[in-house]
Amino acid sequence: MKLDQVTMPGQVWGLATTGPAGPIFVTSYGTGRLDVTVLTAVDPAGRIIWQREFDGHPQPPRAIAAGTVWLTHLGPGGHTFTEVSPDGEILRSVVPDHRAHEHLGAFVVLPDGFCVIWLPARRQHHVPAGETPRVVRHTATGATAWSAPLTLTELSFSGIVGIGVDTGGEIRPVKPWEPRTIWTGSREPLLVAGDRVLAEIKADSASSNPAVP
Repeated sequence: MKLDQVTMPGQVWGLATTGPAGPIFVTSYGTGRLDVTVLTAVDPAGRIIWQREFDGHPQPPRAIAAGTVWLTHLGPGGHTFTEVSPDGEILRSVVPDHRAHEHLGAFVVLPDGFCVIWLPARRQHHVPAGETPRVVRHTATGATAWSAPLTLTELSFSGIVGIGVDTGGEIRPVKPWEPRTIWTGSREPLLVAGDRVLAEIKADSASSNPAVP
């Protein structure tokens, strides 16, 4: 069996389709650019139908039953959701309510809006003091229906130990710590079923946290 191969402009971040007839929607980096999202429509035979470019880091696209696809990108108002037709036409854009410092971790398209994980800082950037990630339910216009903070104040796990100058060279249990960096899971960090939401948040380890003296 011969497998069809399609070359994207840059690293692929996700793909989605609404059925076997296609098209398959793929998001990737731009050619040599990490600040551009390229949305590519591919037919089942592996031919590129069209491509469109948007500002911002790629996220996996979300195809819906109507045959269209939603993607997130940066716009004049910050993070923006845009719906694109199977023909590559931009149908509408929605700017969800969010704070200026927040970054989108993951999103799900719902029949009457969106569910989003908002992160308090970009990945590998320190979280501002007092800020936490949030799960937010947005309406179809981007307004906030509800917001739930995911508070990570003191992390600790049984069996974590440390050794260093602060312990006099002895192995000691590590004190609970507040994460300095927070990000979402790499697979499916946000799942929605009815009125339940499952969000996966990751945080840095205690490697630089002093052990209990």
